[in-house]
Amino acid sequence: MSVLRDPLGRVLFPDEAVAGLVARAEQALKTDDLDAAEAGFRAAQSRSPDHPRVAMGLAEARERAMVLAREALLRDAFDEASDRIALAERLGAPADRLEALRRAVKDRAEPSLETRLQRAMAIEATQPEAALADYLAVLARAPDNAIALAGRSRRMTALLADAESALDSGRAEDAAALMARVRSIDPAHLALTALAIRLGARAEDLPADAGAGTRGDSDAARDAARWRGLAEEALGRGALSEARRALDVAGQLDPSAAQQVILEARWQRAKSGASAQR
Repeated sequence: MSVLRDPLGRVLFPDEAVAGLVARAEQALKTDDLDAAEAGFRAAQSRSPDHPRVAMGLAEARERAMVLAREALLRDAFDEASDRIALAERLGAPADRLEALRRAVKDRAEPSLETRLQRAMAIEATQPEAALADYLAVLARAPDNAIALAGRSRRMTALLADAESALDSGRAEDAAALMARVRSIDPAHLALTALAIRLGARAEDLPADAGAGTRGDSDAARDAARWRGLAEEALGRGALSEARRALDVAGQLDPSAAQQVILEARWQRAKSGASAQR
């Protein structure tokens, strides 16, 4: 009777509990209740690791999960597709197939460029920031899109007009914040230089911590502040190239800081002065 205690014996004479777990798991598999199927097969596996139906059942559940993920994707049921992919991953689906499915979900879930452009143009007058977000999303995927470039340009022009009005009315801090916003999106905008020079002349109207906010506690903001300190020190020595490099690094770390605009204005004035002396 020792055959009943070895692996072969467990296969030939499985205990009723394992048989029941497998049967319920198979039934769940037939109805596409894959979570229940996985749970049943896993439970059976824990009691009888060598049971021939367990590994086969888990493999079938894995393949079925991939099929259902693709079907959900075709119905634009993106959450369901993601859940099926996660299940397939738990069941050991190949990484390349999983990645292909995830990429397909992302591609279909992302609104088309045409959809984003139509929405941006429809709301630009009433929701300019939301429209700008759509224009920027289009440009991230299609940098040369003429409609998105024009939309972004209109918004940048409007922000700079607001910055100019703020300067005219003595609100230097508001002007700095608006210019920082433009610089973070379009650092090469032609109108920034002239406004930066004007702002530089009003730097005394800005608080020392202008632009500091919730980001001020972040590592990036602290690093940017250190680089701006180096830039300021270099400007004091007249080392314009050194200051330019430090400002570029600071701008990448924390482009929306108003202090960045102030130093950019100082750098521009110093550059203009150096050019005039030649």
